[in-house]
Amino acid sequence: MSSSGRAPIFILSCYRTGSTLMRYIFDTHPDVYSPPEVSLGDAAAQLAHLEAGLIGFKLDPARLDQLPAESVAGIRAVLGGRMDAATARHGKRLWCEKSPSNLASLGLLRLVFPEARFVCLYRHAFDVVQSLLRGMMYRLPELQPYLITHKVHQVSAALDYWNGRTLAQMALEAKAPDRCVRVRYEDLVANPEESVRRVFSSLGLSWNEALLKAVFTTPHDQGMQDHLIVLTRSVHGESVGGGHDLPLDGVPPEVLSATRQILEALGYPERPQPACRPTPVDTPGTPSRTPHWLFETHLTERMRTEPASVKAIRSSYRFEILGDGGGTWVVDPQQRKVLTGQAPASCKIEISAADLFAVASGRLHPFKANEQGRLQFHGNINVYEIDALMQLLRLSSP
Repeated sequence: MSSSGRAPIFILSCYRTGSTLMRYIFDTHPDVYSPPEVSLGDAAAQLAHLEAGLIGFKLDPARLDQLPAESVAGIRAVLGGRMDAATARHGKRLWCEKSPSNLASLGLLRLVFPEARFVCLYRHAFDVVQSLLRGMMYRLPELQPYLITHKVHQVSAALDYWNGRTLAQMALEAKAPDRCVRVRYEDLVANPEESVRRVFSSLGLSWNEALLKAVFTTPHDQGMQDHLIVLTRSVHGESVGGGHDLPLDGVPPEVLSATRQILEALGYPERPQPACRPTPVDTPGTPSRTPHWLFETHLTERMRTEPASVKAIRSSYRFEILGDGGGTWVVDPQQRKVLTGQAPASCKIEISAADLFAVASGRLHPFKANEQGRLQFHGNINVYEIDALMQLLRLSSP
């Protein structure tokens, strides 16, 4: 348990499974503080080596359960004390840690926090792999041994990683069912109220139906996390099924067989079903809902009334809008100007008029639209500036 005696909560998952979304949901609860990734498991492992060295104990990484009790207490005092202090600073009484890397140190974390409770978060293997392939395979230290084993065959490495980490979660559920609650990402985004209510109930947390509506308007500490979360406005399932056509050529049969067995045990189909693209609720074509109105009336007024968002944007952006009512507008927040035509700009954004209104209404995530080829960025794009720019474009109602 933590130094305060209250049982902490850990969200266990692979990378690219939705842990940042789940962390935002927990952090919105009035009793729970959930920071960005602080890698508590890695910190515990480092402190275990420190504690063992200070008392001359030869530490076997495979037998951390033999770590002397005074060393375990020292680790708990440091980590639990820091987490409790941050929790109190936020006016909360419980803390919840979500770092995916915690799975690698799960045994040590259970030793240090024996009363901990766990949210075991799963996502279809192929969707996880497809997401990892978008530039993350060589950025995550955890994946490097798998890449070496599979001679840089990325799909094989990612599936092997998913297999091992997912089996570790399932083993924990079998050993300590009273301390674990299972949730699948697909169920969470399809029916968030039912899923979150069930998770909170299992953990003894109160439920308020207004909580989910406040997830993306409640301030959350920023840090290491999925950077797309700052542009998210609602719980949605647009990412579900992205791995439905994942190429499996070259994947070792034993790896693929293990993946299929785990998927079956978790109740997943062999391949995920692709999600349907959302139909934009805003259709330009009326005088009040055209790109001309959005840029030259709505955005101009928003730049006047939202100084914080304006201050966050240092670059200028040229929007090239395709389709009915389209055209070209250059937005220069620092000058509080919107210009028509091909004026110079630092960055360029290409998008259809229908998708522009879907983004402005919060129905379409700009970076998901980019992945789907519906929105194109050109130039040096800063995700935090894009977030501020989307805040300015934001429509209060459809």
